[in-house]
Amino acid sequence: MNWIALVAIIVSIVVLYFVGTIITYPFRTNDNDSLYDTFVSLLVGFLAVTMGYAIVKTGGNTVLIISAIIGLAYLIHARMKNPLFSMNSYSNVFKRYEEWRNVLAIIVLSLLFFVYFLFFASKTPINYIPHFDDVYYTFLSTKLGCFGIETSNSVYDGNWHIATPYHYVELWFLNLLVSVFKTNPMFTYAVIERTIGCTLLAVGMIVIARHYSKSKWLIIIGIFSITICPFLLDNSVIEQKQCLAY
Repeated sequence: MNWIALVAIIVSIVVLYFVGTIITYPFRTNDNDSLYDTFVSLLVGFLAVTMGYAIVKTGGNTVLIISAIIGLAYLIHARMKNPLFSMNSYSNVFKRYEEWRNVLAIIVLSLLFFVYFLFFASKTPINYIPHFDDVYYTFLSTKLGCFGIETSNSVYDGNWHIATPYHYVELWFLNLLVSVFKTNPMFTYAVIERTIGCTLLAVGMIVIARHYSKSKWLIIIGIFSITICPFLLDNSVIEQKQCLAY
């Protein structure tokens, strides 16, 4: 399971970067920092893949379709502002080797998060989980994949056909990871998805810190402020037998 999880994390980061770069490349400018472009590609790839999966699974009956429409409208607007772009430019889309170095560095960063979350998910003899909410979110994600209906109700009786607002992005992405890599949903949420999510947050914080200062200390403080502190608050270790997770 651990090796599959590691492969899932690395493959996911590469695929998200690939998809995001295909989408954002026509709208890039030479003024941007390469790490900024890499982060935007990862973020856009994450949103595009997740929304696309949700639209397919629900037949379009998803609240995320609103975000997809807004994103498409923005891309059309940006394309109109950059009419000189030629599709031939795509021949160099993946020849920006500095960005691939960034991707490699991001994968290394993700390994640190992976080890951290794996420690809590694999503590023996009794496995530990971060919070009981994880069980609920995992259940909702599995239910989304089974029925293709967006609702936060714990029970679906077949009569609910209208998508209701909720934070479905990470739930759909979780279901996608489980469907592709055939991993345990609870483990996937607690380790794989959290690793990918925290890696995106950390890279985003690095980009913001670099925008305002070149100080390495500020960058390090920025990473820790958005990652380590929430970890300590969220991972109040609870045994399965104490939270009825089993």
